[in-house]
Amino acid sequence: IFIPMNDCGVHWYLLVIDFIERKLFWLDSVQCLPFDERYHPKRHAILGVVLFLEKILIHSSFRELHITGADNLITDYPILQPRGLPIQRPGS
Repeated sequence: IFIPMNDCGVHWYLLVIDFIERKLFWLDSVQCLPFDERYHPKRHAILGVVLFLEKILIHSSFRELHITGADNLITDYPILQPRGLPIQRPGS
């Protein structure tokens, strides 16, 4: 699943949920490291979307799809920031 995310109305980044690999990918052209001021708000927004989506997918109407279950909760997936993506300068 590809989910566009917006940071304070000025920047877009992408959350990719890979159900096969059981991983979350945070794709952002503005590199965000744990000591950056926007890191925790962005991570918090990602976790909020993941929690919301998980609540939907564990509903009984989705059970037959076998996307999630007690052994496959999206909130357990690691959040990865792939290296080697093109980076833009802040304010550009």
